[in-house]
Amino acid sequence: MKVQRASLADRAYEVLEHRLVTLQLVPGTVVTEKELIQEVGVGRTPLREAVLRLAQEQLVTILPRKGIYISEINLTDQLAALEVRRELDRLMARRAARLARPQERVQFAELAQSMRKLGEEDLDLFMHLDRLFDRLVEKACHNRFAVRAAAPLHTLGRRFWYAYHHEGDLEASIQLHAHLMEQIAEGDAEAAEAAAVELVDAMIGFTQRVLQQTIEPR
Repeated sequence: MKVQRASLADRAYEVLEHRLVTLQLVPGTVVTEKELIQEVGVGRTPLREAVLRLAQEQLVTILPRKGIYISEINLTDQLAALEVRRELDRLMARRAARLARPQERVQFAELAQSMRKLGEEDLDLFMHLDRLFDRLVEKACHNRFAVRAAAPLHTLGRRFWYAYHHEGDLEASIQLHAHLMEQIAEGDAEAAEAAAVELVDAMIGFTQRVLQQTIEPR
């Protein structure tokens, strides 16, 4: 029973995380537990476990007797998150390049090929591949403490990108992601670390531009 409940909670988390990232659950709004139960199709206990996990990742706030508040996207917080993510990603990329198993290296190479085939209109597929990449790095780096710290930052990053992608350069992001995947696949730890830093630095620059646009009249 405990295993089944955990599985249902994981499923609820995956569904809700996707809807949060793609803004189907609208930032700044309040939803009820009953609405989410109907939407996800699980019972109250696994849903609450999933929501508690999302609250710990600062994607939602639980309002006693009122509902669940969908966190807004705070650009200053996003920059702070990227500052931490930069250090975690370089560590995880370096370790994944060194420690990935042969089959995982094949998967990294395949993800890179799929990524390079994308066009600027393939936002949803890009988001899907990015998520698969994050999960593969988490598995290949063999450091559960880094994974636990980095995973929510990656989710926040995908949510930010989905919200502001129209102001960014998807093609450039595609190439940076593919390059990182290739360096990990090839087992070049130093190049993978450098590629991870380059990718996060590009995200920091993008976030700073968006922030500047919000405080300066166009």
